[in-house]
This record gives sequence, structure tokens and C-alpha cells, in this order.
Amino acid sequence: MEILVLGVVILFIIVATVKFKMHPVFSLTIAALVSGFFLGLGPQEIMSTIGEGFGKTLSGIGLVIAFGTVIGIYLEKTGSTQVLANSILKIIGLKRSPLAINLAGYVISIPVFCFS
Repeated sequence: MEILVLGVVILFIIVATVKFKMHPVFSLTIAALVSGFFLGLGPQEIMSTIGEGFGKTLSGIGLVIAFGTVIGIYLEKTGSTQVLANSILKIIGLKRSPLAINLAGYVISIPVFCFS
């Protein structure tokens, strides 16, 4: 039964976010509520389990997200992301602009990830 619920919930998350463009926070919350209900948890247990899980996740990666956001804002405000993207675009060329933008995103993400 648990495997069936897990499969249905994962399918719901994928369909809701990809096909219906639902924000992942909402689809994950609905999936958590539905899975808790079908696994036999009461309303109190469902809410406390979701709260505990969210708290553990946030305590583990909260600072990483916060520091990465701060670095990203500084990179944007100083204009360094634009300069880097334009430089890569000049080197690679306009014909391959999707590749240039992907490469710029990759290069910009390295200091944000490493610092945090």
C-alpha cells in the first residue's frame, strides 16, 4: 500500500508541476497532506510530521540558501553576471546563444554554490 501511495504522489507532483504549472511548494504540500491521509495518519500527525520534516530540511540547508541568495544579489547588483554573460556570448557567438547562456549560468552558479 505504501509503495502505491508513494507512486501516485510522485506522479501527482510531476504532473502538477510540469503539465499544470503548479508551484512546487503547493504540489509538495498537497502531496504530503494526501500521502499522510492515505497512510492512515490523523490530521494532527500529518501537520506535525510536515512541520518536523520542513524544520529539519530548513535547519540543514537554510544557511546555504540564504548565503547563496546574498551572493546572487551582489553579483546581480554589481553587474558582473551581465558582463560575464555578454563575454561568453561574444566568444561562443549569437548562433549558439542557448549554449552561451547555459554556460554563463553554470559559471555564475559555481561561486554561489561554493561560498555557501
